[in-house]
Amino acid sequence: MEGKAWQFAGQRRGLGIAAVLLATVLWVGGVKSQNWVQVSKIDSTPVYSVALHNGMLFAATADSVFKGTDGGNNWQAAAVPPGLTGELFRFFAHGAFLYIGTWNDGVFRTSDGGQSWEAYSTGLPAGAITGLTVLGDSIYAGTGGSGVYVRRLSSSTSWSAYNEGLSVFGVNSIGTSGNHLTAGIALYFYVRPQGGAQWTEVYLNSPPAQRLVHETLPLGSYLFSGTDDGIYRGDLNAQNWEKTDIAGLPNRDVEALAADGTRLYAGVRFNLEHFIWYTDDFGQNWNIQAHEFVELFDLFMTAGRLWAARLDGLWYLDISTDVKEPKSQLPTDFQLGQNYPNPFNPATTITFTLPASGQVELKVYDVLGRDVRRLVAGFKKAGTHSVRFDADGLPSGVYFYQLRAGKYESTKKMILTK
Repeated sequence: MEGKAWQFAGQRRGLGIAAVLLATVLWVGGVKSQNWVQVSKIDSTPVYSVALHNGMLFAATADSVFKGTDGGNNWQAAAVPPGLTGELFRFFAHGAFLYIGTWNDGVFRTSDGGQSWEAYSTGLPAGAITGLTVLGDSIYAGTGGSGVYVRRLSSSTSWSAYNEGLSVFGVNSIGTSGNHLTAGIALYFYVRPQGGAQWTEVYLNSPPAQRLVHETLPLGSYLFSGTDDGIYRGDLNAQNWEKTDIAGLPNRDVEALAADGTRLYAGVRFNLEHFIWYTDDFGQNWNIQAHEFVELFDLFMTAGRLWAARLDGLWYLDISTDVKEPKSQLPTDFQLGQNYPNPFNPATTITFTLPASGQVELKVYDVLGRDVRRLVAGFKKAGTHSVRFDADGLPSGVYFYQLRAGKYESTKKMILTK
């Protein structure tokens, strides 16, 4: 199984002891309590990365490596890379090797399940290795201040700089999408096709603005970017970006992404609070999975378990996308909520509740009855859903939104002011 490209986590360490002492997942603002389980072998120690390689799970703390078998039910200490002077960062799994980047000692790799590690750093500059990814027959490393480096997997004996077109060199994240490399560098986002002559800067939003990209993850026909301004979605060539924000938490730091089939999980930070949200329709609608009170460094999904590398250790949550809520927890009536904010400019959130699963249509039209936007059209599960309506490009005025679900129909008014 290929390892997901990973991101620079240095600026997110050490938020304070108070965060560690708070509970994990609570009933807060209607968020359902979750049955998170902590791995006792790594109790109360910050864990920065989780990976799967050759059927075994691996977890990295600052100075230790742990190995999990039986789906993560049993854990034991593994060997530590030799001569370690700095901190371990994050794993990247590819082919026969599991790689790990470090804060001060370059890159190491293992092919025997963590029993031994070999240095893999010849040619790399001193300092932090902030990301690893593979495209074609080459492995790429992001660095904390020297840009991107490349090494041939089959024949090369050393790394070399791969910085053509870059004007800044502090890499936050590095990844792949289709036959393209992507890199979040300082407050810029760069793309380079496989074999391309240089990196090209790409803007995620319009008008162009600088964004800190924490992580990218391809899913379906889209590439998702978690940024300091929410979630953006582009095509697999890392072009044609649009915002696909989480309702109720727009413009927040999205620091970790993980995928399970077509479901996308996002770790979101707002002040000292941390949330995990998910979408089953590629970002059109989001649902909350958990409300966290500890710093989240990495999310990883495998075999029906969502793993969270956190400031207070390694935790997992058993998840089934087909589990039905008990009837007592399901709503009993249809409800179309008033959009918020209202009046709004340029975006607002519309919430609706379904007592039963079924086909749903939610659309917006103007005062003349002309269709403006279809926000939802398809099957939705019972429960409460939130949809973001972006009116950018529309004139000020009164608009109406209408929900239809079976025999139920409801319409409400909203006001766009510019």
